[in-house]
Amino acid sequence: MFTQIAEQFLAGDFSLKNAPEAFFALTSVSTTIHKLSKDFDIIGRLKRTEETEATDVVGLLRVKSILEKTVVAFDDDAQKMLQQAEAQRALEKEAGFSFGGLSDHRFAALKDCIFGGHLATDLDSIAGAIGAAHLYNGVPVRCSDVNSETAWALERWGFKLPAKIEDVITPEARVCLVDFQQMTQLNPAINPKQIVGVIDHHALQNATIVTDLPIYIDIRPWGSMATIIAHNFLTMHKVLPPNLAGLLLAAILSDTLNLQSPTSTDMDALIVGVLAKISNVGDANQYAKDQFKAKSAEIDSMSEHQLINGDLKKFAVNGIKMGFGVVETTNPEALEGRIPELLKELPFVKQEQGFDILFFAIVDIVGMRSDMLLCGPREVALAEVTFQRPHKKSIMDMGGKVSRKLDFVPALTNVLSQELHSVNVMSIAEVDVNAEGTEIVMCEKSNGRLIRVTCASE
Repeated sequence: MFTQIAEQFLAGDFSLKNAPEAFFALTSVSTTIHKLSKDFDIIGRLKRTEETEATDVVGLLRVKSILEKTVVAFDDDAQKMLQQAEAQRALEKEAGFSFGGLSDHRFAALKDCIFGGHLATDLDSIAGAIGAAHLYNGVPVRCSDVNSETAWALERWGFKLPAKIEDVITPEARVCLVDFQQMTQLNPAINPKQIVGVIDHHALQNATIVTDLPIYIDIRPWGSMATIIAHNFLTMHKVLPPNLAGLLLAAILSDTLNLQSPTSTDMDALIVGVLAKISNVGDANQYAKDQFKAKSAEIDSMSEHQLINGDLKKFAVNGIKMGFGVVETTNPEALEGRIPELLKELPFVKQEQGFDILFFAIVDIVGMRSDMLLCGPREVALAEVTFQRPHKKSIMDMGGKVSRKLDFVPALTNVLSQELHSVNVMSIAEVDVNAEGTEIVMCEKSNGRLIRVTCASE
């Protein structure tokens, strides 16, 4: 049967007869998605209309002109794709045989795996783990504590917080990494020999994992890990529950900053439209506003140490250990007064984590701009060479650069990968923040935040 189908398929004979009819029908969702993503410049087209369609909501102009219009624009297409998927599943059931075998090979590779994300867990890595575990019959885990946005999204869509990987993993377990593939972001509980797969949307950089045997790899240049999982559900003709669609939607909005990030792609926009339909999100704009409010909710109660470490990722280039932390907020003014304390805390975090270089960016997710904090002379030198932008009092205005994945890390690692620049940066001497004869402790401040103080040791 499959030989006949393959011969007609390769010969271009798509006449709808018997088995070839089923095979052709089963490709329709994938074909539809490919055509839509190829024919339409979603992000570009909607951005070009933003100035002519202003709203009365201050600060939400770009959200309305991109996110809300995306959902509306693809309402009909989403409905058609869902109808096609239902028809395909019915046809498959009637035939009593799976014609989706060419894509179902993924089940054999990843079935029963543990799916876990990176350290400094975020919403995309948690939603990706839960979605992949549902699709491939595995177990989702969290590899570190979650932030307020992730906790909010899990509760909003009715999911329990996944168990810690330390409580689930065994020496015999097979692990699929989601939303990362760098050793610097790997939970120590995972033995690299246990890794059998990677599903990710980040660049392959210096610290990419190395395996003894071939593994399953699914890396795509899209704005979110959740976009990949949602796409797989659709193209593999699997039922996507409404609450899981909502969680994946939340992850895409988080990672693409409501489709405004430079990492956003037309595929992200298309999948957002489909997921909004499946999850029955009526007012996508209001939903996004509520989610990003949750994203900023805990910032006021966090110490400077917690803010820096909350979304801190580690990178290695030419033997140089670099950290880059980010805090995204809808109220950057609230953090401006804390910048002096953040600058004081950065050298301590740098020393604790063993970094040679450490940066921290405050990203305004409404105004779509950012400031980068430079904690020492090495950071100043590297930032000057890399970005060639003015800085004042260890603060560099990065303008419209907001993406660590696209705007910051590639540029920095590109400079560090050049031996001359690496040597120049590393040759700069730094002052030891933990001076001899002092002890660093944490104490409680009146507003409930924990702050660091330096006390004379006995």
